[in-house]
Amino acid sequence: MNRHHHKNSRWYRGTVRDVFGHRFVLATDEGPVLADVGHHAPGSIRLKVGAKVNITGLRTASEIKVHLFQCGKGKITVLHKPRKDDPRDEETDLEAASNVALDAGYIIEGEPIRKSRHFELKTIRGGRRYELHIMPNGDIRKEKPIDK
Repeated sequence: MNRHHHKNSRWYRGTVRDVFGHRFVLATDEGPVLADVGHHAPGSIRLKVGAKVNITGLRTASEIKVHLFQCGKGKITVLHKPRKDDPRDEETDLEAASNVALDAGYIIEGEPIRKSRHFELKTIRGGRRYELHIMPNGDIRKEKPIDK
């Protein structure tokens, strides 16, 4: 197994369609994907519109975090090692987010929803309904009243 392999890694082949600093849109057979080579990509990475590239990276909610990059049949460049799997599982994260809301005096309605950067919970406190956004570190980022 390649030392840069990760269970959530995906391989893509396509043509660079647009470039935005260290991010680019790759036109693939599956459709366009946004790829991020990172702020500290080596100078050997030249993102040019029309270039044929192969990338391997971790799929996030919004983009591919590229860790292997190859332009045409050229040299494969290792950008950064993929993150190791988070030892926490999603069920534990959802439970932790629920506990934050309960500790803050909210009653939870329904199931918490895992978003890309936070958890959303429908709650009640003091007779009013709220949508809470709870960060993975346990901070309540947003308390949005829900009008009926």
